[in-house]
Amino acid sequence: MSTTSARSSGSPSTTSRRNRLDHLRRLTPRDHQLLAWLAEHYILTTDQTT
Repeated sequence: MSTTSARSSGSPSTTSRRNRLDHLRRLTPRDHQLLAWLAEHYILTTDQTT
């Protein structure tokens, strides 16, 4: 019995899914600010993250 993956790296469904989620890979200015605070203080309060 052969077991092959239904998803190949170049399949249209995989490419389409990647394109839909591509915008989620980018960091926003708020993300950069949170990372800067975390690097500076090593801990974030609830007020800083909301």
